[in-house]
Amino acid sequence: MKLDRNGNPVQKKAVKKIAPAQGRKKSKDQFAECFYFTEQEVTVRDFLNSLDPELDEKADIWPQLNLMEIELENSSLVFEDASEMLDNKEDKEWLLAHDIKSTFILNFNTGDLKEVKHALLNINAVCGGRLYADTEDFLPVTEIKDM
Repeated sequence: MKLDRNGNPVQKKAVKKIAPAQGRKKSKDQFAECFYFTEQEVTVRDFLNSLDPELDEKADIWPQLNLMEIELENSSLVFEDASEMLDNKEDKEWLLAHDIKSTFILNFNTGDLKEVKHALLNINAVCGGRLYADTEDFLPVTEIKDM
């Protein structure tokens, strides 16, 4: 069940089918995936509450899954809880050593990079966090402002 920022159930909107020429642009851009780690305990509800009104209108959350999606020009920016993905001993030790409290995996279309950066700057201003590569040592690390 999808909830709004006040925890009330959201009614499904009627889906209007449109001709492909009226829809989103066809994009040949690639999809990117990386981690978003924070040094404080946060949820997607915290992320939603940090968005400006324009982005807030485009965002949906599923609190029970700790998942958020923001509709963008070509695709969506998706935040998915990564705690189960990072459940092995080495990852746990690394997260503990770096004082990481919350972990998310991000997926987005590189053609939406400007919008992705805008959303992440909103979230980062309230919740903190950095981008980490999906590698064994999570390097390189990228500050949001440097995207």
